[in-house]
Amino acid sequence: MTWKTRTQTLVLPLAAAVGLAPLAHLGFAQSVSNSPGDTSVVRTPEEGGEATAGPARYAPGNIGTVNPATTTSVVNAINESFQFCKVLPGRSYTIDCLAERLAAISRSISDEPGMAAASEALMEASEELSLVAWSNITTMQDPKVFRDKTSGMRTTRPVVPVSEDRIDTALAQADAILSRTETVLLRSAEGSADRATQYQRIAQAIDSNKVLLRSG
Repeated sequence: MTWKTRTQTLVLPLAAAVGLAPLAHLGFAQSVSNSPGDTSVVRTPEEGGEATAGPARYAPGNIGTVNPATTTSVVNAINESFQFCKVLPGRSYTIDCLAERLAAISRSISDEPGMAAASEALMEASEELSLVAWSNITTMQDPKVFRDKTSGMRTTRPVVPVSEDRIDTALAQADAILSRTETVLLRSAEGSADRATQYQRIAQAIDSNKVLLRSG
């Protein structure tokens, strides 16, 4: 089964579920190229991983005490992810890049004490951002797997590009999604002073990085 076929199989049911038009134009070439600076572009699904739809949600109920060191790792990962996605060539890949990065962060903390609700909030944001990208996809550019040579950060799947004539609207939608995620994080921590402090740090990291969506 080709990557094109796998992607259509996985994505079309999700698109139909949210009322998006079928994405029958997923005939993207597989090749390797380099972008300016220290970012490599890899389009091979074998190296980048397969596209997936509807990532599993993490059930709430993790009632452990949040380790501040874990929160610091999450905040650092969010900061680095926004910077990574911002410097990709053009603005078209930014939204789905953030979707992929937030999903990766979510998975990394799903089993950490006290982080279940934060993990779910980040995964929900990832899913919504990905849907924004897919609903505004362009056929003029290929999905790509990106890698930063300096930090080693890379996307775990091909990132889809947004049409240039829709990018401003899509970025505004992304901004709204991230704002809702901040609210969800803050509300998720209600009733626990310890968790509230840590979740506030995560929400603040998202808020302080949103400006990157509006610039450039």
